[in-house]
Amino acid sequence: MSDNTQQRIDPRFGQQRVFALDDPSVDPAVVAYLGRVRQEALTTNAISRASLEQNSGPKHTHQASMYDDVSEELPVAKKQRTEVPSLIKQAQKHYVEWNRWLDKLQVELESKGSQIEEYTDEQMNALLSHLKRYIEGKPEKKGIHTHLLNLLREHHPTSNSGKLPDGMDEEWSENLIIKLGRSRIPTLDILKTHIMSDFSSLEPRGYKAWAKFVKENEPSRSMFHTMIHPGNIWLLVKYMSERWIDDLISKANLTAKLSYWLLYTLLYLPTKVTATNTSTLRDLGKKCRDLIVNDARTVDTVIAHGSAEMVQFEATRFPADLSVIQLALARIATTYGQQDLFELS
Repeated sequence: MSDNTQQRIDPRFGQQRVFALDDPSVDPAVVAYLGRVRQEALTTNAISRASLEQNSGPKHTHQASMYDDVSEELPVAKKQRTEVPSLIKQAQKHYVEWNRWLDKLQVELESKGSQIEEYTDEQMNALLSHLKRYIEGKPEKKGIHTHLLNLLREHHPTSNSGKLPDGMDEEWSENLIIKLGRSRIPTLDILKTHIMSDFSSLEPRGYKAWAKFVKENEPSRSMFHTMIHPGNIWLLVKYMSERWIDDLISKANLTAKLSYWLLYTLLYLPTKVTATNTSTLRDLGKKCRDLIVNDARTVDTVIAHGSAEMVQFEATRFPADLSVIQLALARIATTYGQQDLFELS
């Protein structure tokens, strides 16, 4: 490469070039790179760049101090902690006895709750005829009595030889009418389904069908044995979290029925669950906690008497003033490892 003292003077910069770019031994890539650098230098407006820096605001320079090695503690705003509502404190305090009560309730429900019955056609004919005579003989008839009589007029026994199953006395008839009065019985076939307590043919498909069934029918042990299973019970948890628990609070005509559905769901939830199931339960637990914190109407969701089939229970008394939403929060937080739900974030 030629010595730079032999290079010609650059007409623009008035200086000799540092590199002998005209030398054929110079790498063309280097020549191209330096050409780009030169072009950038020619197009840079030094004055405008300096003015931009001046107008960009005052520069913050560090003022040296003899105390630089001492850390200065800046005041930090303390986050105010929200007071935990008494209903949550109560759930955290009593969850052991509440869980024990739920376990006892399930044992009693399994032994005394509605059982799946299998009747022959003759037995069903005799049973419906007996129910019709019982209602007709009542001196005072309420709405459910009139409705059932209208349905039973469609019943035309094909045989009079059917023998009434054992235990079908007046007490059985009255308890059946109470249970039917808490559900929607649109047809004679649905009436037979409720009498036999086999709901496998009525399993809803999709949210609208589930919402319709849940809001029209009171839950029972037999429903959770024939229609609701480990696969679809998580739909109940999901729908309860997303929609129904709001209706439980805001719609007085649905409070009791949806409270019982939440109670039965808690009773029949499996204890061994997947991570996805745990997440679904946690969503429901958070919803319960938020309602307790933000909606005073949660105190109105007290489990007073239980469902129709629980009315006959004697050994298991309902804890006084226990909200089903409190109960759900306590069950989810402690049985499924979500105790941080007792805290307010």
